[in-house]
Amino acid sequence: MRLLTDKYKWDYSVFEDAYNDVLSTDFIIKRYWRKPVMSSDKKMKAQLFLDFNNERIDVDLVIRDRMGKIEIARKHIKTVQPHMFFVDYELDKVKWKDKSDSIMDKKSGKEYRLSL
Repeated sequence: MRLLTDKYKWDYSVFEDAYNDVLSTDFIIKRYWRKPVMSSDKKMKAQLFLDFNNERIDVDLVIRDRMGKIEIARKHIKTVQPHMFFVDYELDKVKWKDKSDSIMDKKSGKEYRLSL
């Protein structure tokens, strides 16, 4: 890392701080992926949630109210190995199907039905 920061004249402390943050959390990262997608009736939002740790990445589809404050449903979609490339490769934006209880991954075409 030091070679790259020296070569491109980047501030090494930024990378060092990020590295220390990852170590302090024991490589556990929980975050939402991409922007939420509004349902056709504008009553709910769908968004992917990623739970990273050093052994796997759990991917959940989370449905919230229109304001994004109340979680209505959560469905586990898959668990994968912790490779960073999987996010762009395997998951694209989600979109609502015509029915308000069905979400589709636009890249794979896989449909997820939810119990709302």
